[in-house]
Amino acid sequence: MQKLKIVPKYKNDANLFKYALGYKNAVIKLLEEGFSNSKYRIIDFYLPYPILYLFRHFVELQLKEIIVIYSEYNEGKKHEKIHDLKILWNKVKLILEEIFYHKPNKHIQLHRNNFKILEEIILDLHKYDKDSTVFRYPTDKFGSISIQSEIQIFVDDLKEKVNYTFDLMEFISNRIIIHYEDK
Repeated sequence: MQKLKIVPKYKNDANLFKYALGYKNAVIKLLEEGFSNSKYRIIDFYLPYPILYLFRHFVELQLKEIIVIYSEYNEGKKHEKIHDLKILWNKVKLILEEIFYHKPNKHIQLHRNNFKILEEIILDLHKYDKDSTVFRYPTDKFGSISIQSEIQIFVDDLKEKVNYTFDLMEFISNRIIIHYEDK
């Protein structure tokens, strides 16, 4: 089956989409190929760290992409220099309120439900890795162990979350473009 890829065309191509897509595809490839022979489809040992880092990083890039696209139509190009997913998500939620809920329509509840699921995924990643270092380094900058307990990932569940997250955030990015281009 051939897949059509829609690339956002905002004013200054920051390539955030391309990077996010690359990290997302790497997560899926690791999950599919790295564990295709796994009896229980549970990842353990050393691979959760790069997989979760790649997942977290593409989420961060997509949040930043949404902010850049929105800001280019409003206050000019704005790149976020932070890595805190919760802060980035809170900025995106304000954008969602303006773009998706500015006037009543029949899809508002569906959007709200989807965005709530997305928020749970993002805040779950944030809970484990607040500053984008936990899945990259065994200790934090103060020498404390980054991960205190074992992490197990259920491959199929994670693949579903990865694809859901990517697709929904691309929908948001494209919807912002449509919102402003159609005016």
